[in-house]
Amino acid sequence: MSKTVTGSGLMMETLTVASKLDCLTVLQEDHNEDYVWRETQVGCKVLLLLQEMLRFNITYISKVSINDVDGVDIFAKPHSLWSTVGSNCAPIAPILDWKFGYILRRPSSEPQHFYSLSFSATVWQFVVAMTLLVSVLFYILNRAEQKLAGENLRCYFWNEFLIALGIICQHYISINVMELSSRRIAFISFFLFSYIIHCHYTSTLLSDLVHDRDNDMDLGTLSDSDYEHVVLDTVASIIQVIVDQLGDKNNKMSPQRMSYVQKNLINIRVVNISAGLEEVKMGKSALLSDYVSLFPAAIKSFTKEEACDFINVDMISHVLKYLVASKNFKYTEEFKMSTLRAHETGILQRLLSPYRTPVLHTCVSSLQAHIGLVRNPLILLACCYVLCGLMLVAERMHYKRYKVWPYVN
Repeated sequence: MSKTVTGSGLMMETLTVASKLDCLTVLQEDHNEDYVWRETQVGCKVLLLLQEMLRFNITYISKVSINDVDGVDIFAKPHSLWSTVGSNCAPIAPILDWKFGYILRRPSSEPQHFYSLSFSATVWQFVVAMTLLVSVLFYILNRAEQKLAGENLRCYFWNEFLIALGIICQHYISINVMELSSRRIAFISFFLFSYIIHCHYTSTLLSDLVHDRDNDMDLGTLSDSDYEHVVLDTVASIIQVIVDQLGDKNNKMSPQRMSYVQKNLINIRVVNISAGLEEVKMGKSALLSDYVSLFPAAIKSFTKEEACDFINVDMISHVLKYLVASKNFKYTEEFKMSTLRAHETGILQRLLSPYRTPVLHTCVSSLQAHIGLVRNPLILLACCYVLCGLMLVAERMHYKRYKVWPYVN
């Protein structure tokens, strides 16, 4: 079967294009869910653009196999440069950047105790131990100063502890005039120590709160998680090709990639677009697709707030697919130069923009502050004040009954 579309120019040459259907039919019919059809649309758009530039005629021949190049000048469907393509065909120009990976709902990562995340447990233990040790040192120096000055003032450890705690928290404290240089040096040193610790704490806390967590998930993390792996039915054949490579002794997959395929892709469950998106929305499924097939339906199915919870994890990325011609095609250089001109002027990028991997929504991924993030410390603070109130009532009753200090008439 062949069909001829007439043009004019390029020495009135007629080029044979391998395609199941002619390019006008391919572009008129919309099969976005079929990635092979969509890739053929990309090749057809580039071919028709080159036809307008070089003014040649096109004859279509119903061939799709890259291994059968007899009578074929150029293929409508772009191909990646694997071994068979390189031996039978000549690449003209990359026209499609192909990606394949997962879309999943981001695991809930809202920190309930974000104020303690700046330091590890060991650092917090060191800060508490240092505060207690300094409180003891302040108490000893205060008593020594009072003895040397001959004063008979009351000196309490808890008062020194509150002073040390106020310094470490960078709060205003009231300190009496100090006579001993040793005591002044101890306070100044602890002030500087606390200032450095406090600056490091606030900067680390701030960076953690505004940290972009979109890239925190990779294939290794996803493999170790409890997400169920499902694949879109229109690209299930790609997974079968990857799985079949396990039995090939000459496959070039790394041991890590082979382990991942064996663990997650053998007997993977196949779903359609609607069922897959619904499972992703529920939060415990990772849907494997080529993104472009999935995203038009995802944009319609999810609100902006829901879309901000989804992330992509690439399994295969930046695979360039080329417009290819047979080895005997004599106009390869002319096609390369024309494609380069179209790329440099921006026409090619504008023409193929609908076939690029879209973005669901542009989201601000920084943590949104709300009262729930400080609920626990507020509850603890309220409990402490209630306890202090009860202790005050008990103290007043006790001291009123026994007439001791400080409630003495």
